[in-house]
Amino acid sequence: MFIFSKNMNYNSISPKVKLPTSVVRGSFKRRTQIARQYSDKLFEDLYPRFLHGKVSFDRLQKSVDSVIGKKGTISVIKYPYDKVYAGAQDVNISEYTGKISGYTLEVNTDKKALDMSDFPTIIHEFQHCVDMLCNPKYASRYQKLSSAQMYGDKYNTVAENLFYELEPEGSGHKYKTRLLNKIEYKFKSFLKDMPFIRKVDYIQDMRYELQSELNAYQVEHKYVKRLKRKRHEILKSDLADGSKTLLLKEKIKLLNRIGNEYIKKERLKLASQYHKKLKAAGDKAP
Repeated sequence: MFIFSKNMNYNSISPKVKLPTSVVRGSFKRRTQIARQYSDKLFEDLYPRFLHGKVSFDRLQKSVDSVIGKKGTISVIKYPYDKVYAGAQDVNISEYTGKISGYTLEVNTDKKALDMSDFPTIIHEFQHCVDMLCNPKYASRYQKLSSAQMYGDKYNTVAENLFYELEPEGSGHKYKTRLLNKIEYKFKSFLKDMPFIRKVDYIQDMRYELQSELNAYQVEHKYVKRLKRKRHEILKSDLADGSKTLLLKEKIKLLNRIGNEYIKKERLKLASQYHKKLKAAGDKAP
């Protein structure tokens, strides 16, 4: 994993959209565990409610607020049914401050109330939200790119077509190698000629997105299996582990390697410039 300077100038994040440092202090592994514990709490709160019938969107909102201990931070939203995506998570940006003001947990449905079949979507999108709450660097990077208007159509297309292929066709080592090579080539083509720091921002942003996607799919799969054991009807599409289908671990590893390559090149360039300055100063000396 590549590491960037701790002195990088991150935007300040509102306390409303992050958890206290005392709660999330520690390693990335520990913050991941804390985020998943919030999903555990949401399951324990919602599961009995689903057993007794349907759950309204208002009830889901109250459960989310209760679990994270904050109101107005995660907004539960009902969207008309989308045949492609069952749900989504988004970030709200204040039009006055340009800073993150909250997150959304979106369920795409034409139903008036939620039932057990919606649970995989709810827990998946909730995990994205708590990943942002538990990892201030995620939110900080997003806020920085949003402020700099770096989330353009070109980047969104790169992200969607390369990193979020929902149904990659093929399997096996050769297929994975070919797919990852294609992603590397096209992503580097996108980054070509950009300043070093902009490359870093895009690589880190995508790495954070994929890491959260990995967490969300793994948590979703964990609870889908639990619901299956309890003999609840589960959609066939929900039974697959999306983290493996999307090769998320392999893509994160690829981004780490690309980041390391750019850092190495930048350090060599800076070292060369430094030595040239020393030589020029030496040549001018009497």
